[in-house]
Amino acid sequence: MVQPRLNVANAVLADLKCEPCDCLRLGLLLEEEKRLLKGIKMDARYNKTKTADVDGGAIPYWFKHVLASAFNVSAILQASELRAAVEDAPGITSRNPGEKKVVVVRAGAEPSAALVAWAHTRSGPDVEALAAAFLAAPPAPTTLSAHVGQGVILPKDELAELTRKARAPKSEIAEIAALLTNALTVDGITTPDFTAKDVAAIGEAASL
Repeated sequence: MVQPRLNVANAVLADLKCEPCDCLRLGLLLEEEKRLLKGIKMDARYNKTKTADVDGGAIPYWFKHVLASAFNVSAILQASELRAAVEDAPGITSRNPGEKKVVVVRAGAEPSAALVAWAHTRSGPDVEALAAAFLAAPPAPTTLSAHVGQGVILPKDELAELTRKARAPKSEIAEIAALLTNALTVDGITTPDFTAKDVAAIGEAASL
């Protein structure tokens, strides 16, 4: 199990000790961990780029996977059919491939399931620059309804820093404050707070 904060290990152990064991839920949890590991290992390559120290390397990519998986673990434990996934978002133009992907919540695990909610994510050493770029060219997915958008999710520590800067007197990024959040929340299912260090630790453990 890659990280206790995702509750996968505790949930699996609880099922194993339960009589009778909920084999369906156990299978869903193990499948979710497999999906998380695959996504993290695939995006670990961004830690090897020349710009990793400037743009955060793989952490912005890992953050999306961690959010989606944490949401799914909570959904499975609550017997909900909702599922989150990292999806390409047509209509977003950016030099950064990670910014062309969003976290989407659907009414089921199938890509064709009804859209319930979605959110942008951002993470990086210079959150003020990320906010300025976001406001300069607001990304607008053409296939996702703005009415169910949840704004921009950041790791807890980066959110605190960016919120402080956005609310500073004469801030040029003041508009971003209303869009910021630190969790994905739908129908009572929510993700825990993750710091950038949490995300890095999860990613590094899963990449071994």
